[in-house]
Amino acid sequence: MSLYADVVFPLPLARAFTYALPEELRGRLGPGQRVRAPLGTRSAVGFVVRVHDQAPPAEAKPVLEAVDPDPIIPPDILDLTDRLSRRFLSSQGEMLRTAVPPSLRRRRTLRYRLTEAGREALSAGRLTPAETSLAEVLQLPSPKRADYSLAYLKRKAGVSDAPAVAARLVKKGWAAETAVESSLKPSSRPEPP
Repeated sequence: MSLYADVVFPLPLARAFTYALPEELRGRLGPGQRVRAPLGTRSAVGFVVRVHDQAPPAEAKPVLEAVDPDPIIPPDILDLTDRLSRRFLSSQGEMLRTAVPPSLRRRRTLRYRLTEAGREALSAGRLTPAETSLAEVLQLPSPKRADYSLAYLKRKAGVSDAPAVAARLVKKGWAAETAVESSLKPSSRPEPP
């Protein structure tokens, strides 16, 4: 039974990282599947490129979860991305990211909400004009949402550099930022005849 998985991440990292497979994933995980695994101080989604029983020199951290129930990258594409990454001095994880069908890609959206300190700063007039425009949109009551995307803020506030203004609000403690990760689900349409 396989005990370890080599995982590459869609980042400019030149090597695969070896992770221990928890009991519940042994026998269920194979090359071409995405997994969530610890990477530094955070966790990240990477691609399994090899499953084996060879213990690494140092203690391996465990894979946190399988993102896909089955492999989404076929073996020939794994081989191709490995060869391309060596040929073009790029990471295999970055190559694999481009091979993932768009319907399965995870998207990370930043959402913002006004903090209590931001409400006080807005009412005290301590914000720049651009910050004021964003803060006024953020404080609008909404029955559906408590936070807003940058695209919405840019459109509603009319601020062209909304990302920079939102980052300033966060840095000053006047807004809170939340990263929301989502993925589009594969279509449930029947296969064509």
